[in-house]
Amino acid sequence: RRPGLKLLTVSAAMRPRWRLCPLVVSAAALKSFGTLPENHRWSQYLTKFCFDFEPDEVSGTPGSVKLTAAGKYDALGARDSSMDCCTNDDGNVECNKVFFMVFDDQESSWPAIKHRWDESTCQEKCTAARSHLAVPLRPTPTQMHPTFTLNLNVAERVRPRWWYFTMVGCGVVVEETIEYVIHATNPHMGFEKEFSVDHEGMWLAFFCFAVGYICLAIGGLVHVSRAFGEEAVRRPLIRLLFLSIACSALSTLLLFLHYSLFANDGMGSHSLQLPGVVLAAASKALIFLIVMLIAKGWKILSDHLEDGPKLKMLLTASVVLTTAVEAYGEMTHDQSTDLYLYDSTFGYFILLIYGILGVWFVKSVKTTYDHEEFAELKQFYTMIAVSFAIWFATVPLLSISAALLDPWVRFRIVYVLELFSRLAGHMLLCYLLWPSRLDALLYARMQSPLMDTEDREGALEMERAAQSPAMHNEEEFQRLTDPMFHTKIDDTGYEDSASARGVE
Repeated sequence: RRPGLKLLTVSAAMRPRWRLCPLVVSAAALKSFGTLPENHRWSQYLTKFCFDFEPDEVSGTPGSVKLTAAGKYDALGARDSSMDCCTNDDGNVECNKVFFMVFDDQESSWPAIKHRWDESTCQEKCTAARSHLAVPLRPTPTQMHPTFTLNLNVAERVRPRWWYFTMVGCGVVVEETIEYVIHATNPHMGFEKEFSVDHEGMWLAFFCFAVGYICLAIGGLVHVSRAFGEEAVRRPLIRLLFLSIACSALSTLLLFLHYSLFANDGMGSHSLQLPGVVLAAASKALIFLIVMLIAKGWKILSDHLEDGPKLKMLLTASVVLTTAVEAYGEMTHDQSTDLYLYDSTFGYFILLIYGILGVWFVKSVKTTYDHEEFAELKQFYTMIAVSFAIWFATVPLLSISAALLDPWVRFRIVYVLELFSRLAGHMLLCYLLWPSRLDALLYARMQSPLMDTEDREGALEMERAAQSPAMHNEEEFQRLTDPMFHTKIDDTGYEDSASARGVE
């Protein structure tokens, strides 16, 4: 059943005194504004929006659109019938005008025209459009600075549907820059009326993850510092882990605030959204950095990295690249015609980067595993390899499986599952890097007959650098890590007075 647009009002008025900025905001709640090209023939994609549906006509129309345009144009002297004219459904031909064209996601509409958008003629665009209307911005003796206002109701009765809004100049001479504002809403969605259907519930998801990450960051830091001392918090891998967790906590909090403002005005705050997106990308990049350092055995088997300067440069470049690419992709996605980030060419590039980094990780951890002779550490690296090989594959697998989802839920499901994946990665690293776990592994390795004296001294020296001042000799290190020497009773850590005196 073909969806419809109901025309409510079209009006002309005096030109407003404010000037519009050439910026498209976000497709989550469609309130975008900008300026149009000034050449003779042009086609400008404005933005997209997913409208809700109502199967019962008595309930009214579930979507609404308001377009306001201001500027001035006149007809181009020479006329090309295919390039400059548009035929209405009733057979009337209109030429040398600016048209507001609306497409939907049915195969005969936007999917049929988007790949040849720039090459197609005005008539071909009109044929594919679900609705088109001339924008009368020609000056008259009584109105030298015309404006145009259009109100539409969107009648969807079958399912939620994507709509794509464009403006097309068909043989016109722009005499005064044309500026526009377009605002689409889903009135039946109540508090979330400003949101496109694919973003429904995202503000609540960001709120829940913000609370979870804040609890993880604060609770984890407090518990580690109380149970193992301030020096444990200063371990490099622990510091990187909590920095990544803090980035995710701040990211989800900023995006929650952005979406909360979004629900009020349909625009949100670019100063909240941009840092939120950058911090999310940085958090994922830091997870990669941590697992790569673990894969190389840094601060676990050795205090040094093989090919240290070269590797550090490569790791730093990888972190910066993944952060920049993801952040740029997220910020530009809202202005594209793609339904979610990984559905675009840029998204495919991000997936390729993840694939390369995943292969690099697996290769590195296998090399470290092959050189390790201690069984417990081999088991540790096996757990790391399996867990994070799955983690690296999560986003590509989600992107592939997203094609099976309905287009109006793709963004929401993929994004929320990505948040769960990131949180799972953080919690897994907390488990694997927990100070008592690593200390027990290192102590057992030091006592192993497979470890020669030089390696044992190196491991002890590395541990001394990471542990509290109480662990400055092997006897104290043994007392604090071997469960045969103590039992835990309070925040100070140990029961028998001899051990307590030793710690003091």
